[in-house]
Amino acid sequence: MGRGGASDRGKTQKPLLGILSDQVAAAVTEAAADVGGLMSGFLSLDQQLAELTKSGLIDPNSTKKIEDTLGEIVIHMQCFDLLAQKLGHVQNALVLVEAEIPTALSHKLSRKLDNEVKGLYSSSEELNVHIGASDDASCENSELF
Repeated sequence: MGRGGASDRGKTQKPLLGILSDQVAAAVTEAAADVGGLMSGFLSLDQQLAELTKSGLIDPNSTKKIEDTLGEIVIHMQCFDLLAQKLGHVQNALVLVEAEIPTALSHKLSRKLDNEVKGLYSSSEELNVHIGASDDASCENSELF
């Protein structure tokens, strides 16, 4: 029987650590896409600023203020990228831990904690990754609970 059927009640399709690993992997993928998008936008703004300054439409004092703000944005993007790297390390650790837990114990823990873990999510995408309906925890079209 498929997901959600009577014979599947109380079971999870994948051990909890694997699900959590998938959640972290999805977050890392989303973070990488977000950083790439932010960097692209930053480069576009930087080019526009250079053109406006060159044409004399913005005075040098305003240019300096905008450049300082853009510099701060870059620092925040670097921190966001670092967070994605740290989440990748957590994901790798979850995979290592999962490999060391006997399958029967892993499934027992998964069944025991399944509903509590589902209650921790803040978006439909996270829940979809948890139940195996999707591997995309993107916030792009996210429905918050």
